[in-house]
Amino acid sequence: DYRQMTLRLTGPDRNLEASLRLLSDLLAHPKTDARFMATARKDARLGDKYFGRDMNDIVRAMLWRIGMGRKSPMLLDMPTAELDRLTAADVETEFKRAQQGQLTACYTGHLQTDSVARMLRRTLPAAERMPYGGYVFDATQVTTPVVYVYDKPDARQAMVGTYAALPPLSSDDVEAKFNVWQNYFSSGGLNSVLFRELRDLRSLVYSCQGISLVHSHKALKDKPIGFYTLAGTQTDKALTTLLLIDSLQAHMPWDEQDMLTARQACVNNVNNASPNFRERPDYVAGQELCGHAQDPNIALVEAIRRTTPQSVRDYYHASVQPAPRAYFVIGNLKAIDRAALRRLGRIVELKKEDFRSR
Repeated sequence: DYRQMTLRLTGPDRNLEASLRLLSDLLAHPKTDARFMATARKDARLGDKYFGRDMNDIVRAMLWRIGMGRKSPMLLDMPTAELDRLTAADVETEFKRAQQGQLTACYTGHLQTDSVARMLRRTLPAAERMPYGGYVFDATQVTTPVVYVYDKPDARQAMVGTYAALPPLSSDDVEAKFNVWQNYFSSGGLNSVLFRELRDLRSLVYSCQGISLVHSHKALKDKPIGFYTLAGTQTDKALTTLLLIDSLQAHMPWDEQDMLTARQACVNNVNNASPNFRERPDYVAGQELCGHAQDPNIALVEAIRRTTPQSVRDYYHASVQPAPRAYFVIGNLKAIDRAALRRLGRIVELKKEDFRSR
């Protein structure tokens, strides 16, 4: 989330108070190194120049652009031309402006809580701050069939997949059904539908998975979410793979035992992600920042355990199966049948300029 800034101090407890005094001085009197400005400009120019060489960068940019439209984080980056005009005073002004947001301090160590609180009050004075509302975006609604393509002539493989906007995860029960369905359909595990059908039975892909685009802040839970499928395959198998994914989403095979396995995997995933001693303050602070008064995973795990195979199946038929889908292909487009792609929908060819701010 580009609206968050994190400053982290690590070291022995005996140096905490002195370190906080130095941090306080840095926040109040920032000084921008001219060499840093030159390096930042150079890095931005190189980023523009070399974007498109790494397949993972293209995939991430494609998914954000399809699912978030003009709110894609890459389109919110400062354009290189604007960065070239930026002065040290501009950077320091923006740094101070960033400090006007909601502040959360986290500590992990052996000092007493009251002692740390007194240090923080002395070095980080109280101020009226803007509340954090999360990164607000609207998941793109698919109204007409579209096939997004990006040409990477030197690609040895192709990345293909689908995108659909799904109803909001408005309650713990709905979120639980979605999580179990996603795990069953596209977790990438041996029992998931995509892995079994695309890799195990037909050897079409190198990798396959499902990716969800959801809001982290509690106040935004009433907004629709996005769901992607993503598969890496040989270029000559790209169209076959895409058509099979589309068919599987429209007519998902059903196995109750695999669904029960997926449900238990969801519970295990939550338990395994439980923060350790060092991570716990950050985790609690992050949940509070997103509007939660208690750990949301507690209610989510209970809802997952209540979920039945039939309720997941009903969720799929009501929310996933009828959702209109968009498609995307990244690879050497000369080796892919465009006429066949056109039968899926209108083709929109994206360029580097569609992903990055200019």
